[in-house]
Formats: sequence, structure tokens, C-alpha cells
Amino acid sequence: RADDIHAQEGFKDAPEQYFVLKHYEAVIASSLAYIPAEKIVMGFEPGPQAYTGVSGGVEHEKAIIAAIKDRIGGIMFWAANEAAVSPLNGKTTGENSGTLAAYAAGLVA
Repeated sequence: RADDIHAQEGFKDAPEQYFVLKHYEAVIASSLAYIPAEKIVMGFEPGPQAYTGVSGGVEHEKAIIAAIKDRIGGIMFWAANEAAVSPLNGKTTGENSGTLAAYAAGLVA
């Protein structure tokens, strides 16, 4: 789990505090030496986070999901029952998780 820290703590060149596609790609690439791609499940926490992690917001995370969907086994949502409200869109982590899950389900071919 890397989402507990903000991106600039994990990647020295991070332009934002949230993870961008380049960071997700680095995590996937580093895992492939040990884990088959179909067993990699990328997690998202689309709202306030417990430590220093920062969500890029629903639209940003939709773009990430679309970009990695065919390269890994799946996605999951951490704290999907969390009632904390995101300052980015005024919705709870749970509501944002539902929105992203529905989006991801619609991407399946």
C-alpha cells in the first residue's frame, strides 16, 4: 500500500501530492518481477486519507483506472464505507468509491 503517503514522499520528482499515471506505472512495473499482472490489484481511496496520502479526485482516478485496466488483475477501494467528505467534490469516500466502481464496471469489454 503506497496510498498512505503522498506522492512527493514516495517519488522525488512528483509534480503533485497525489499519484499520477507515471507513479502507478512504476508500481506496476516493479511488481511484475514478483507477481503475475493478473494478480495485481490496484487500490484507491477516493477521499480524505488517514496519513499523508492525497486523492487526485474522481476524474483523475477515472483516468488512471482507464489507463491501467488492461494491464492488471483489477482494482479495489480502501475505506469504501468511510463517511469522511472529500474537499474536492463534497462527497464521501464511500460515494466516490461507488462512482469509481460503476465507472470501472462500464469499462469492461
